[in-house]
Amino acid sequence: MGKIAGLARTGQWHADSKYFVAEADEYVINPNAVQNGEEIIPRFSFLKPHISVCTNLEYDHPDVYTNLEHTQKVFGEFLTSTQPNGFLIVNHDNPELTQVIQQQAEVLKQKILLSDRLVKIPELIGSF
Repeated sequence: MGKIAGLARTGQWHADSKYFVAEADEYVINPNAVQNGEEIIPRFSFLKPHISVCTNLEYDHPDVYTNLEHTQKVFGEFLTSTQPNGFLIVNHDNPELTQVIQQQAEVLKQKILLSDRLVKIPELIGSF
């Protein structure tokens, strides 16, 4: 897990806070699942965020993901788990991430924040 700037630990909970910020980890809960012929379950599949921020997507964890397309599929599943009234904030300068957003356009009905503009998914498809 990476670090979140300003937090002494990888996560922190304040009962009186309106928000909870966490790093969404794409690594799997059981690294032996592939070897055992079991379904891989990404750690971030348990999250149902109101706001998702995705700044980068690249092929990672070759021990569990077979290629970039597999990684993109898993990220697409996570991004579509953003609550229907929520938001996605994505870096449209990352082509791998942009491709996932375009592939999931029919599922993603909420708004996406791209750079300095707020656009709806149907507008996004034509803007690339």
